[in-house]
Amino acid sequence: MRTNTNTAAAAAPVVPAAAACRVPRGVIMVPRGSMFLALAALLCWAGAYPPGVTADAECCCGMLAMGFKQPLARCCTGGLTAGACDEGCSNAVANGPYSFTAAAASEVKSVYCNTEIAGGGWHLAYTINPSDGNRMGWGGALWTQATSSAATDESVLNKDYVNAAGAGMPANEIMIVNGYKSDGTYDAYTIWPFRVSRKTLFEYVRAATSTCDDADGATFPFTARNGSASVPFDPINNQFGDLYINFGYGNNAHRFMTAGQCTGEHTEKASTLYRNGLSCTNDDAMLGLGNDWEVTYTNSNPGDISTWSHDVSVFSPDNCDGGRSSQLMGTDLSMSSELAGFATVPPTYTYTIWTRTAYNTAPGMGIRNTASSPAVSCRHAVDTNVAGAGLVWIRPNTQNSETAPFAFIAGCNLKLAGGGWTLLLTQTDPIKNFQGSVNVFVDYGDVGVPSSTEVYAHNWTNSFLPTTGDEFMIVKDGGEYVTFIVSTWCPGTSWHSLSGACGGNQHPGWASGQAYDASGNALSGVIYMNGCAYSGGCSRAGADTVAFTSHPNWANSASSCYGGCYVYDDQAGFFWNSVLQPGNHAYSVYFREKALPATIGDEQATCYLNRYADLSQAFGATNLPTAKEHWAYYGIREQRNPFCS
Repeated sequence: MRTNTNTAAAAAPVVPAAAACRVPRGVIMVPRGSMFLALAALLCWAGAYPPGVTADAECCCGMLAMGFKQPLARCCTGGLTAGACDEGCSNAVANGPYSFTAAAASEVKSVYCNTEIAGGGWHLAYTINPSDGNRMGWGGALWTQATSSAATDESVLNKDYVNAAGAGMPANEIMIVNGYKSDGTYDAYTIWPFRVSRKTLFEYVRAATSTCDDADGATFPFTARNGSASVPFDPINNQFGDLYINFGYGNNAHRFMTAGQCTGEHTEKASTLYRNGLSCTNDDAMLGLGNDWEVTYTNSNPGDISTWSHDVSVFSPDNCDGGRSSQLMGTDLSMSSELAGFATVPPTYTYTIWTRTAYNTAPGMGIRNTASSPAVSCRHAVDTNVAGAGLVWIRPNTQNSETAPFAFIAGCNLKLAGGGWTLLLTQTDPIKNFQGSVNVFVDYGDVGVPSSTEVYAHNWTNSFLPTTGDEFMIVKDGGEYVTFIVSTWCPGTSWHSLSGACGGNQHPGWASGQAYDASGNALSGVIYMNGCAYSGGCSRAGADTVAFTSHPNWANSASSCYGGCYVYDDQAGFFWNSVLQPGNHAYSVYFREKALPATIGDEQATCYLNRYADLSQAFGATNLPTAKEHWAYYGIREQRNPFCS
């Protein structure tokens, strides 16, 4: 077994060296030595932390890691230790127990880490073993107690367990693993992104219950899954949709269950062995972890341990019509009278629940720059000679820098139509890729990694702000393409609009303008960038598409349509000039800013700094190169004036 030998123990107060500090996950990312570094320093000094920074220790360590050689004195007072910037399992080197000193505190925390699954950095929060002799249904005290239930060693993988540090660690992803073992092997896992980043799992399980109509505890749909075929009775890893945390319906509740049951989504196997879709019509048919039947649950407080509170519930293949249709896993709760006559008894699965904070990246993907030196976009990466571009860290500009996103990995197309295109979306099916009928630019978090052949999505809210002259491109199977030059962009930074002015009318309508073929010829009448979602037959079909069309209300195959388009009888498909494209395809959507104007000269750059005190404070009154770059990539879109009169 591999162990962590580099335990981060408490130490005497010191001023941390830059090499010993890691950028805290979630801290705003700015280019090293860039125009934003001084501004970030001023924000920290004033106590107005950048987005995601909540403590002096994070501020200090984040500054050091970004190259700020003289840390602010305020950041390093009050006993900040060498381990104060440790983000727990993100710094662990092997699977197993790991100790670290919490930021801005002297307490040493002990966690159990996984460093391998989907890039690692996972903190164990809970273990659920339905046959260990302990009851961990809804009313089990371990869900909400503030202290770890046992010492952190390998035994915690095999018994009901809570790790207070793991469940209390701010995170943006949750993973549920079936059959995890101390050597790092497992039977199956699924990963979901939290809708509220940097929230702890304790905050979710101590909150009020959610319902089908008010799913406050819902994550985004899962972004990674492996091994589901090997766990056929698994009520978590064989279900679609979001993960509901503290889900309640009728007089029943689950600590963890899948939203697919509530929406009627099918499971991965077309068999009564995997039946779902009953939970919002029959509360006794709910499947998941930490169940309570027949007893009124009490929101954040542990409920009673009763006959109907148990660890795991799963459908019996012998009875899929509701009522007492679920079997219980394990031996912790005897249900022999209810299970009498059931021919098929499911196996007993042991579950572990993990959290982490992670960027949208994957190891070994050939990323061309760093998170501390992101480009604005793929066009910016090309213009500033980021070697080879391809996959790059970007931090898009917005009109409001306070709500700008953190840096993340983006995919670039350097070949088609002059290159410099940032990948926004890839779909392989206009209906099945995403649950429900949604705006694919907004309603999902990170799905997959940037790819032109596999499903990929990102929430583009508060990222790019397209304007007149900017371009979009739809590419079919990585080759054939059409482009679209924007005249009017309707959604602003929200990337969500149902405006008829942009071809919406209760469907997504993003832009009006003009589409062109690969030879640069205008496509007659194709003047909208819109979608098929939310309303009418598109909603009934579960469609979520993007297209360039001539139809003024939605992406309709009856008109000129390139992309995902509506088909009669509540269907949608991939089209190219209104011709249905049979077979398997991958359609990708890209964005590119319009060509940059000639840069301003030294005199204008000086006036630019003199006019805007926030810029001269951040960059310095004589930093003309940075002023020119800011105006080209940010100032134009913020409608700043670089001229001297």
